Amino acid sequence: MIDLTNYKILRYVYPYSTDQLGEKIWDKMNEVDRRWAIKLTLESVSDTGDLEDGSYDTFFTEDKLKVKIDDILEKYEIPYVIVDQTELLATEPQVLSEEFMFKLDKYLSENITVDDVLDRISEVGLPNITPFEKYYIDKHKDDE
Repeated sequence: MIDLTNYKILRYVYPYSTDQLGEKIWDKMNEVDRRWAIKLTLESVSDTGDLEDGSYDTFFTEDKLKVKIDDILEKYEIPYVIVDQTELLATEPQVLSEEFMFKLDKYLSENITVDDVLDRISEVGLPNITPFEKYYIDKHKDDE
């Protein structure tokens, strides 16, 4: 089972549309950064979209990945604001995109089980499990 204690759902908000962002970052990236960014886009639990006055990327991430994303954005001088959306999983999961939730559900199903979460509850107590474990157990409570 993976340790979900350091994971968060972070939304990076940019003052550019997705097209403008592409021009400002993708066109300037060196080969190593581009490969990493493509891998991140294809393999991560993430989503991208446009807003009225910009665009966003939402990532299911831990500290190490967050630092790498921040470093790339700063290297290419892309302004951003980070909004922690982790609590939305418990309060308003419908605010997160269908694509993001599909990828998150798939990731959790491949990496944890109901038994794993029950073991964590017996170790740390129900109030102390992660929002992801709580979401997973709520989603699978009627499985058997």
